[in-house]
Amino acid sequence: MGIRSSALAELSAPSLPRIGYTRSEAAEIVGVGTDLFDRAVAAGAMPPPRQLGKRLLWDIDELVRAFRDLPHKGASNADDGESSSVDKDMV
Repeated sequence: MGIRSSALAELSAPSLPRIGYTRSEAAEIVGVGTDLFDRAVAAGAMPPPRQLGKRLLWDIDELVRAFRDLPHKGASNADDGESSSVDKDMV
Protein backbone atom coordinates (compact mmCIF):
# COMPACT_ATOMS: atom_id res chain seq x y z
CA MET A 1 0.00 0.00 0.00
CA GLY A 2 1.47 3.37 -1.00
CA ILE A 3 1.59 6.52 1.08
CA ARG A 4 -1.47 7.94 -0.66
CA SER A 5 -3.52 4.77 -0.04
CA SER A 6 -2.61 4.61 3.64
CA ALA A 7 -3.48 8.29 4.12
CA LEU A 8 -6.88 7.66 2.55
CA ALA A 9 -7.41 4.62 4.77
CA GLU A 10 -6.75 6.79 7.83
CA LEU A 11 -9.57 9.13 6.75
CA SER A 12 -12.16 6.38 6.48
CA ALA A 13 -15.61 7.09 7.90
CA PRO A 14 -15.14 5.23 11.22
CA SER A 15 -12.24 7.52 12.16
CA LEU A 16 -14.12 10.74 11.37
CA PRO A 17 -16.17 12.27 14.19
CA ARG A 18 -19.92 12.31 13.51
CA ILE A 19 -21.64 15.60 14.11
CA GLY A 20 -25.10 14.86 12.70
CA TYR A 21 -27.55 12.34 14.17
CA THR A 22 -31.00 11.10 13.22
CA ARG A 23 -34.03 11.73 15.45
CA SER A 24 -33.84 8.32 17.11
CA GLU A 25 -30.08 8.62 17.61
CA ALA A 26 -30.46 12.13 19.05
CA ALA A 27 -33.10 10.89 21.49
CA GLU A 28 -30.82 8.02 22.50
CA ILE A 29 -27.88 10.40 23.00
CA VAL A 30 -29.99 12.49 25.36
CA GLY A 31 -31.24 9.35 27.10
CA VAL A 32 -34.96 9.53 26.31
CA GLY A 33 -37.44 7.97 23.93
CA THR A 34 -38.46 9.62 20.67
CA ASP A 35 -41.85 10.77 22.01
CA LEU A 36 -40.31 12.70 24.89
CA PHE A 37 -37.56 13.98 22.60
CA ASP A 38 -40.18 15.28 20.12
CA ARG A 39 -42.01 17.08 22.94
CA ALA A 40 -38.72 18.58 24.16
CA VAL A 41 -37.95 19.85 20.64
CA ALA A 42 -41.47 21.32 20.34
CA ALA A 43 -41.09 23.00 23.76
CA GLY A 44 -37.69 24.44 22.84
CA ALA A 45 -35.80 22.41 25.45
CA MET A 46 -33.97 20.52 22.70
CA PRO A 47 -32.74 22.08 19.44
CA PRO A 48 -34.59 21.71 16.15
CA PRO A 49 -32.96 19.57 13.48
CA ARG A 50 -30.87 20.82 10.60
CA GLN A 51 -31.99 19.84 7.12
CA LEU A 52 -29.80 18.37 4.38
CA GLY A 53 -31.96 17.53 1.41
CA LYS A 54 -34.81 15.52 2.88
CA ARG A 55 -32.74 14.36 5.85
CA LEU A 56 -33.22 15.86 9.29
CA LEU A 57 -30.11 15.76 11.45
CA TRP A 58 -29.38 16.98 14.95
CA ASP A 59 -26.03 18.65 15.66
CA ILE A 60 -24.20 16.87 18.50
CA ASP A 61 -22.84 20.12 19.96
CA GLU A 62 -26.34 21.65 20.07
CA LEU A 63 -27.73 18.50 21.72
CA VAL A 64 -25.03 18.54 24.39
CA ARG A 65 -25.50 22.27 25.00
CA ALA A 66 -29.30 21.90 25.30
CA PHE A 67 -28.93 18.93 27.64
CA ARG A 68 -26.51 20.81 29.88
CA ASP A 69 -28.90 23.78 29.94
CA LEU A 70 -31.67 21.59 31.40
CA PRO A 71 -32.33 22.31 35.07
CA HIS A 72 -31.09 19.90 37.70
CA LYS A 73 -33.75 18.10 39.71
CA GLY A 74 -34.84 20.34 42.54
CA ALA A 75 -33.19 23.42 41.03
CA SER A 76 -35.39 26.46 40.78
CA ASN A 77 -35.07 29.15 38.15
CA ALA A 78 -37.48 31.38 40.07
CA ASP A 79 -34.60 33.14 41.82
CA ASP A 80 -33.08 34.47 38.62
CA GLY A 81 -36.37 35.47 36.99
CA GLU A 82 -35.97 33.03 34.12
CA SER A 83 -38.70 30.63 33.17
CA SER A 84 -37.71 27.10 32.25
CA SER A 85 -38.25 26.00 28.68
CA VAL A 86 -38.92 22.51 29.96
CA ASP A 87 -42.60 21.57 29.98
CA LYS A 88 -43.56 20.27 33.43
CA ASP A 89 -45.10 17.18 31.76
CA MET A 90 -41.70 16.30 30.31
CA VAL A 91 -39.92 15.95 33.63
